[in-house]
Amino acid sequence: MASLHNDLLKGVYDVLSDTATLDNYPKREAASFTGDVPLPAIVFGIQDARGTRGSFTQRHWDADVLVKVVADGPSYKSAGDIEDLIDDALESATLTVTGFTHVTCTRGVDVAFAEDVPGGGVVCHVGAVWSVWEDRAI
Repeated sequence: MASLHNDLLKGVYDVLSDTATLDNYPKREAASFTGDVPLPAIVFGIQDARGTRGSFTQRHWDADVLVKVVADGPSYKSAGDIEDLIDDALESATLTVTGFTHVTCTRGVDVAFAEDVPGGGVVCHVGAVWSVWEDRAI
């Protein structure tokens, strides 16, 4: 499953990197996100991967992927504007995941919260948990 996780995260990264309007923002996997990344930044990571399930005629896997913007300040506006661009990119994308076809994603639960940071200040997190799945006849 680790290889699938890595391939899935690469697929999300590729979509976010292939979008000209998102080129200017650093992108980091959640596990490697640290405070030294310039903000605003796009952060993404797998929240839940349920693996492969199926029957005699259908097989699929699915996962929940958090994609969010982390921005300076207590206002959600700047992070929300960037998050709108992410929505546009992911809603129209077919993810490339090695060994799989028909990989799609759908926006799920919204995420929005402010966080106090060490040394003073506030950062905002705005994004969504996306359901990503591959479904195919076998």
